[in-house]
Amino acid sequence: MIKVRDINKVKVGVIIQARMGSTRLYGKVMKILGDKPVLWHVVERVKRAKLVDTIIIATTETKNKEIVKFCVENNILCFCGSEENVLDRYYNAAKKYELDAIVRVTSDCPLIDPLVIDKLIETYLNNRDKYDYISNSISRTYPRGLECSIFSFYALEESWKKATKPHHKEHVVLYIRENYEKFSSLNIYNETDLSHLRWTLDTNEDYVFLTNVFNNLYKSSDIFTTDEVLKLLRDQPDLIKINAHIEQKKEGE
Repeated sequence: MIKVRDINKVKVGVIIQARMGSTRLYGKVMKILGDKPVLWHVVERVKRAKLVDTIIIATTETKNKEIVKFCVENNILCFCGSEENVLDRYYNAAKKYELDAIVRVTSDCPLIDPLVIDKLIETYLNNRDKYDYISNSISRTYPRGLECSIFSFYALEESWKKATKPHHKEHVVLYIRENYEKFSSLNIYNETDLSHLRWTLDTNEDYVFLTNVFNNLYKSSDIFTTDEVLKLLRDQPDLIKINAHIEQKKEGE
């Protein structure tokens, strides 16, 4: 069982990167699932993680005014930074809010699991003298859409100082992953390999799939769990076929 820790010891913040632009599905983070935008569901699920101190949405001001407005209306911390240099955006957000450890979550994951977030944070807090970076997607065993990672401010700052390649600046953790001799990493595995399942939002087919999931399980009073989604897919296996054929874009593309 996850235990609530002394919040004064290490400040852990979740930074959710969000933008309206998407080559496959424009404005996906503000599309409606149930009766709320996708981004609302992501934030609400992250809020259920017991070991999170603060939540920040990292976006840009010029092209993402709808996201900024959403944050203001919902009292969510919002940091506006570079459009293309997401690494710089993360670094400056983490620096502004004085984070010791950063959890990375993307805004296209409306089924993100707070229990998984807490599992990563707890593992990091118990081993932060050993690991700079912990993720559940170095080797995938979770459904796509439950990805998250945690890394030290040191690792983020080193990446920010030394990354020179464009793809390292566009994708926050690639410098850490590609420089394994500089950073110690750990992968968190699921008990069952569910990596064939696609729960992310990147295409219209994904949106149709997620709409079906929310139509079956969503209730405004509480979030539904990963186990409930898995049961739904066992009961209605044809739902999996809706977006099973979608090929995920590789980081750096």
